[in-house]
Amino acid sequence: MVVPGSTRTLARAECLDLLAGGGLGRVAATVAAVPVVYPVAFGLLGEDVVFRTSPGSRLQRAVENAVVAFEADDVDGSCRTGWVVQVVGVARPVSGPAVLATPHLRLSTGSGSDRLVVICDAVFSGHRLLPAEPSPASG
Repeated sequence: MVVPGSTRTLARAECLDLLAGGGLGRVAATVAAVPVVYPVAFGLLGEDVVFRTSPGSRLQRAVENAVVAFEADDVDGSCRTGWVVQVVGVARPVSGPAVLATPHLRLSTGSGSDRLVVICDAVFSGHRLLPAEPSPASG
């Protein structure tokens, strides 16, 4: 018999370390009081999550100056191990040289007219999914 794995809560610094490499994540916002989730390429700008939107897109209209939730993870479904990080904050448009120099955003497939959005005043939370351990056989 195998006992399901447990989780360990991650500190903010661990969450930032896991997000530092950028990648793909999801942004959740509300549109007409209905939750909607959008996939996004993201990076970190200091301790803030930043992602691209297209001008006038549904994503841009849904998130600009709104409270949003962001999630990224790296989970091995077969072993049920990995990590999940959630970020909640206010999405605001951002620009400038520091943003343009963010490597993960430069390498994304966005067009030159894309807008960048940063999640400000964010609260970070996360969990590491630990492997299951065999339990002693009963009987």
